[in-house]
Amino acid sequence: MSRFYKTAFKTVFFFTGLKDRKAHKKNAPRLDVEVQSFSMKDGLRMNLLFSKERKEEKQPLLVDIHGGGWMYGDENLNLDFGKWFSQRGFKVALPNYSLIYDKNIKEIIHELHEQLHLLKEKAQEFRLDLDNAVLIGDSAGASLAMQLVAIDSSPKLREIYGIDRLPFLFKAVVLYHPACYPKRMRFVQWPDFMDKGARKTFLSMYCGKEKRLLSHIDFSDLTEDISSLPPLYVLTSDGDTFLKYETDYLMADLDRHHFPYVYHCVSDKSFGHVASVTNVDGKKYEDVNGQVLQFLKSAISPLEK
Repeated sequence: MSRFYKTAFKTVFFFTGLKDRKAHKKNAPRLDVEVQSFSMKDGLRMNLLFSKERKEEKQPLLVDIHGGGWMYGDENLNLDFGKWFSQRGFKVALPNYSLIYDKNIKEIIHELHEQLHLLKEKAQEFRLDLDNAVLIGDSAGASLAMQLVAIDSSPKLREIYGIDRLPFLFKAVVLYHPACYPKRMRFVQWPDFMDKGARKTFLSMYCGKEKRLLSHIDFSDLTEDISSLPPLYVLTSDGDTFLKYETDYLMADLDRHHFPYVYHCVSDKSFGHVASVTNVDGKKYEDVNGQVLQFLKSAISPLEK
């Protein structure tokens, strides 16, 4: 039965990827932004984006982790989104990670760590201001972003994930339509037994053979072991019928543990899941991303704004 669900996942996300690529074609090309690509292990690549005119300037680093349900996407998925921020004062890294068909969440976290270490190695060469680094994640990428900063703040979680401290700290974290509760994901609205079967298959891929991870993947699993988080900006919308319920879970946990955050719900039912990540041109998308930009600039040091 798990083979059936895996095939269904691949089919659904294949067509989701086609839809995303079609949407990206509507964005401006932004030829003033240069893209530098780096090879990583297992065929992974990471993109680094910067304004051609400001290439030699030291600028804050923005790391953007793409979404895709942990089941599709690569370093090019958020290319237009990254270029938008590159034009506005950041050097932007777009890391990639293995999908859960091939690796479990612990291995994915290690892959992201390796790419952050590479950015530290390249900081002087590419004039990256790591003292003013910020982090963005959308959907599944938002979950990965939260896991990175949560694991970094907890010796217990670092032991469970077998990882050291991050090579640099993040001044702020932005979560676009976050999916921080993998165990509570809804895959099938009806009937219930189909949803349970899909969730069981998903979690078996997500955790792999390391069953201990199952109790340390939802954000609510992590909160008891972390002492602090960077300032957070949480973005959702009334049109996110797919995952807004997960943002509601997150708000409750953040409030319960008194973690600081800014909450922004776009009151627009036509504004769908990660709409302003896929679409960066158009007034309503620029308005939303502009507010995120102001939050990020308020978090970095005044001399580097």
